Amino acid sequence: MRASKFLSICVAMSRNQAKFFIRKGRLAVNGEVITDPYFELPDDCEVHFDGKPISITDYRYVVLHKPMAFVCATRSAEHASVFELIPDWPDDHYGYFANVLAPEQSGLVLLSDDAPWTNGMSRRAMLLADWPSAVGL
Repeated sequence: MRASKFLSICVAMSRNQAKFFIRKGRLAVNGEVITDPYFELPDDCEVHFDGKPISITDYRYVVLHKPMAFVCATRSAEHASVFELIPDWPDDHYGYFANVLAPEQSGLVLLSDDAPWTNGMSRRAMLLADWPSAVGL
């Protein structure tokens, strides 16, 4: 992956901004300052921006069948959380729900630690729910 693309993804900036900062010498790969925005990053490198390590994080996406009596929340005093059904979900990761079912309901639940994705999925679900009335069905 090119250095400018990597930096724009990790630090949430435009590619032009990333190229500018790289040319200014603010990006280091394996301890060496890189000034070429088109530099191809090796797969197993350490990248630092302004002296701080940066990396692309992998998001988790989970589809599960929620049984009744579980709640679509991280914690609840009354019910067990659906996160208890996912044994390898890290405790330090927050999860976002694309759809929420009440504790007395069972069904498919979409969740992820990718907030923009779950937000987009929630909006699509709401649009689809309103679709029959919007077209006069």
